Amino acid sequence: GCPNTVRRLSRACPGQGPLELRGATSGVPPRTPAPSAATDITGYPPAFSMTTGSTDLRPPWMPQASRWLLALGIAGSALAVGTVHTITLCLVTVVLAAAAVLGWWGAEPMRARAPATLLLFTGIGLTLYTALQCVPMPIGWLAVIAPHNADVWSRALSPLREPGPSWAPITLDPIATRVEVLKGVAYLLAFVTALRVARRKEGVTFLGAVIVATAVALALAAVL
Repeated sequence: GCPNTVRRLSRACPGQGPLELRGATSGVPPRTPAPSAATDITGYPPAFSMTTGSTDLRPPWMPQASRWLLALGIAGSALAVGTVHTITLCLVTVVLAAAAVLGWWGAEPMRARAPATLLLFTGIGLTLYTALQCVPMPIGWLAVIAPHNADVWSRALSPLREPGPSWAPITLDPIATRVEVLKGVAYLLAFVTALRVARRKEGVTFLGAVIVATAVALALAAVL
């Protein structure tokens, strides 16, 4: 007879008839490769796919804690009347900062899409623009940049019969402007944490559930 290696082939050995494939002779149908996660039912790669697996070597509790802290920050700020109170805003910012650290610390790198990158840099720019309004400058410079604000600052101490400050910021309410800067930082922390959470399909579902649950809680609070 022919060796086993030759018997697997559909060609004849010398002095024998044509041989059949082993799968055909044994009655076992040939196997069809199962579709992988990177292909759809047609065998072609999908036009769009979200990450379901992970090469993240961090402890599993870190991304889970990041998700729940983000949910707590979103729901807590909404139920606290939009963080009108400064103490509430500080607490929400601390929670969101912890969520961002747990979400990004030691995580695998990711590349955000162009719209997300544009939103991130826009938020950073607006927050910096707000923060710059708190920086004091010589009153002469302020008179050139914002004459009306310089006039208000120059007469700020007139009830006390004292000259106005020689240095003053653009804003006429520095405390309120600092609060707005803190709000901008909180928004940025929530955004970058949401980017990390939404990197996976289950994260998108989680964020959607948090938003819906927060809206329902707000509606019930308004009714009650």
